[in-house]
Amino acid sequence: MASVDTTLPNRLVLEALRQRALEELSGWRLERTEVSLGRSRIDFLLARGRRGRLALEVKSVTLVQAGVGLFPDAVTARGS
Repeated sequence: MASVDTTLPNRLVLEALRQRALEELSGWRLERTEVSLGRSRIDFLLARGRRGRLALEVKSVTLVQAGVGLFPDAVTARGS
């Protein structure tokens, strides 16, 4: 998804998870949002059964060209 509103993708995914609208994640349920993991944070923690856990991170981009998401205005040392 290309978006300049950085909160929109997470809101859309949260609603899709609540509605169970993502076929690829059928069988998984939303357990928590904004979960601390060490010194990081993940967007969503999903659960399946007693022990199944899935960390789901949502990303958006500011430009899509030929189906490829790009960040042309976000140059970082990590990304080079």
